[in-house]
Amino acid sequence: MRSVLIVDDESDALVELAEGLQEYDIPCIAANNIENALFVLRGEPGIGAIITDLRMPGGSGLSLLRLALKMEMLEGKAVFLVSGYLNSQVLIDIAALGIDAEALPKPLDIDGIAHTLVAYLA
Repeated sequence: MRSVLIVDDESDALVELAEGLQEYDIPCIAANNIENALFVLRGEPGIGAIITDLRMPGGSGLSLLRLALKMEMLEGKAVFLVSGYLNSQVLIDIAALGIDAEALPKPLDIDGIAHTLVAYLA
C-alpha cells in the first residue's frame, strides 16, 4: 500500500491523524512544514496521498500544493486540504489549482478519511 504524507505544523494534529490512519494499516509520513513536505515528496516515490493543513507558519497548504504542482509532484496522488477555517474563498482557491483536491473541515472524521484512503491506496 502506498503511503500518506500528512503536513501540519501542529504536532498533536499530526500524531492524532497518523495514529488514526495507522489503525487502518495506512502507512503515514509526517511533515511539519512545506520545506519538509517537499523533501519527502522528492525522496519518497511511494506517496499516494497528501493531507495538508491550510494554515501553517511559513506557508499555507495551498502554497505547498502550488509548489508541488509546479514541480510535477502531484500526479497520481489524492489531495486533501484540511482546515478549521474553510470558506468559499478557500474552495475557489483550491479549484483554481486545477487539481482534484478535496477540502475537509476540522475536526477531521478520521474514520471517513481512512475508508476513502484504503480504497484509493490499495
